[in-house]
Amino acid sequence: MFLYVFFNLLIVLTIGYSLFLILIFVGLCRLREGNSGGCPRVSVIVPARNEERNIGTCLQALIAQQYPEDSYEVVVVDDNSGDGTAKVVGEFTKNWENVKLVQTTERSFVSSPKKNAILCGIRESTGELILTTDADCIPPPGWIGGMVKYFEPRVGAVAGFSPSLVGSSLRERLIELESLSFAIISAGAIGIGGAISCVGRNFGYRRKAFDEVGGFGATGQVISGDDDLLLQRIHRQGAWGLRFSIFPNTFIPTLSTTGWAEFINRRKRHFSAGLSYSPALRILGGMVYFYYLSILLSLPVALISGKFWIPLLCWAVKLFSDVMVILKGSKLFRSQKLLGFLPLAEVLHIPYLLVVWPLAIRGGFQWKERAYR
Repeated sequence: MFLYVFFNLLIVLTIGYSLFLILIFVGLCRLREGNSGGCPRVSVIVPARNEERNIGTCLQALIAQQYPEDSYEVVVVDDNSGDGTAKVVGEFTKNWENVKLVQTTERSFVSSPKKNAILCGIRESTGELILTTDADCIPPPGWIGGMVKYFEPRVGAVAGFSPSLVGSSLRERLIELESLSFAIISAGAIGIGGAISCVGRNFGYRRKAFDEVGGFGATGQVISGDDDLLLQRIHRQGAWGLRFSIFPNTFIPTLSTTGWAEFINRRKRHFSAGLSYSPALRILGGMVYFYYLSILLSLPVALISGKFWIPLLCWAVKLFSDVMVILKGSKLFRSQKLLGFLPLAEVLHIPYLLVVWPLAIRGGFQWKERAYR
């Protein structure tokens, strides 16, 4: 009886997983380049805490944007840094009128430090469109102009791709492939009219849309989620469309993590926002987790029962679905070089997520020299 129930459940979950990835594939096929015209006023918000080493390079990239200088501003928000971040930014403000330094206020708007910094920046900004990036990122010259092209009249938010600046080590390649996988899911969901996630280091939204949904709202108390939770809020409001940029000149490289411990800590922070997702997305996440657990358990169950064909078939269907979506996404995001690492990633991905997701829910993490639980 147990084997009958287990294997039938495994088959049902495999079908559901594959159908989900088929929808993601359809969404990827629907993504188009933006064609909005004009040069609306843009405010680039850069929250920075103890980024003395990185903020100068980021600002050099932002002042070199191929967008009219009088049509955009860069607002760096110094989030109580203990190093020379403000001093570095101050040198730029002396020479560039469109660079502004803002200090976070004593009275927080929300309990999340990064969201509070973003809100401080928005309060001091003037743009019709708000773009956000991180201090350790290097936006390419066409970033602002490329993102603006997606803001057609009824578009409220635009998500972008942010690959890691990595070396040639196996660890760095696997991390980059995982980041690509999350971007593919995010892009595909937007392509079919949904909203799952995005990254704050390459994100934009209309000030009007932000105000209409009440900013970060109740999710402002969630430490992480200044990106995906806001994307979901704008989507649920229903009045605004979403887009995902596939312009290569909008892809923002970011510095890679220095080791596995830092990487796991970052993933715990990112996944922790999932507890504040909508019920439908939490159910979806739970089903994926349960499916991964079931397909991993299918190996010892098959050894005990002697019935190998069902687990092998389910593994084959999962592999085909994964490869189908990754191939399409890697082409869209110019990341075909990572495909050689896909077989190893397929083996490691399931146990990795089965461990990290519970840690994100129950464990603490560190972020910018601050500890959270």
